[in-house]
Amino acid sequence: MNQSMFRISLFISGIMISIFPGGAKAQEYCGGEIDESIRAYLSQEEVILLYVLTDSVLSLTAVDCHSAVKTTVTLNNLFWECLNVYRKKIKSADFENFYAYSELLYLYLVEPVQDILINKNRLIIVPDKVLEEIPFEALTTDKLPVSDAKSDAPNFLINNFEVVYRRAEFLDCCNHTNGLDDCQDNQDEFRYAFIGFSPEFATNGNFCALPGTKAELLAIGSLFRKNGLSSRLVEGSSAKKDYFTKMVSRGKIIHLATHYYNGSDCPYNNGFLFCCNEKNDSHKSAKEDVLTIGEICNLHCNADLVVLNACSSGIERLQSGKYRNVIPEVFLTAGARNILTTLWNVTDKLTSPFMALFYRLLLEGKSYSGALREAKLQMIKHRETSLPTVWAPYILTSR
Repeated sequence: MNQSMFRISLFISGIMISIFPGGAKAQEYCGGEIDESIRAYLSQEEVILLYVLTDSVLSLTAVDCHSAVKTTVTLNNLFWECLNVYRKKIKSADFENFYAYSELLYLYLVEPVQDILINKNRLIIVPDKVLEEIPFEALTTDKLPVSDAKSDAPNFLINNFEVVYRRAEFLDCCNHTNGLDDCQDNQDEFRYAFIGFSPEFATNGNFCALPGTKAELLAIGSLFRKNGLSSRLVEGSSAKKDYFTKMVSRGKIIHLATHYYNGSDCPYNNGFLFCCNEKNDSHKSAKEDVLTIGEICNLHCNADLVVLNACSSGIERLQSGKYRNVIPEVFLTAGARNILTTLWNVTDKLTSPFMALFYRLLLEGKSYSGALREAKLQMIKHRETSLPTVWAPYILTSR
């Protein structure tokens, strides 16, 4: 691909700079990078984007149902600075020059294979580990048509595509469920269509109360009942770890609204908070218990969708300056087929209406990724929820 296609002038920190994002090599059509069985289950509207990064090179393979395109981009210090600044700014709602960094990342991560995206509406992102904290949905571009011409918001990638994430280690798994209707043949194996857990933590704990989660579960449960589907709501002190581990195989959708505990030096001791009756270690109160990452690995989870409505649900600090979104991988290992997690802290006040909207769209017949995209687009249209910090942390990871 010609370098001139990558040239961009950005005004960053008060300095006008001209950039050639690496030296992108010519696209190569290839067939051996992705197994044919994976390509076979792709629809005409889907494309997989597979990323592999070293310190100096980005290898990007784009695969649709007909062909595969591979390109490489030389990385420099500018890319890594841009990646780190973008990640920090979107989490902290610092939008000074944010969209310049967002557009530059688009030039590195998407534009090299933009031709294969024509007439596609669903991107399946397989990120390298260093990209797991990046919500591709929030990348901005003027290279694609704006789907809503009336919107004053930037043209985000989510305006044009549903976005789903996959893990490279599960690429050979061809389960392709993406909605309630996709698993009708298996409906008899589930006792409930929806099981929701909300510990709330209303009293004397080391973590703040989550009063909005009760209303969240009630609203979602009501939606399922109105659609003639069974639901089980487990709230307050009844939301115990042992009960969750027993029920996790009995619901088609498992929804957990709680805190994510990230206070242990060992990642496998971190996890999701539940209520308990007995005192635990000194870092927890008598009202808190942790379902650890290590314990999740041993669950027998048969859920089609696990929704983890918690702050930074799974972003683990593995070593100095390096983080990983580990929870999707852990729940996939435990047997779940789709996982909805958050990439940074979210507020109880905003997540409850967001989740209710997501489930309403889902029950109207949209796929998981379609309902998530539409919920985000509706948030973008309202000024108070239009910033990516509010809607971009929610990501869907699938087998």
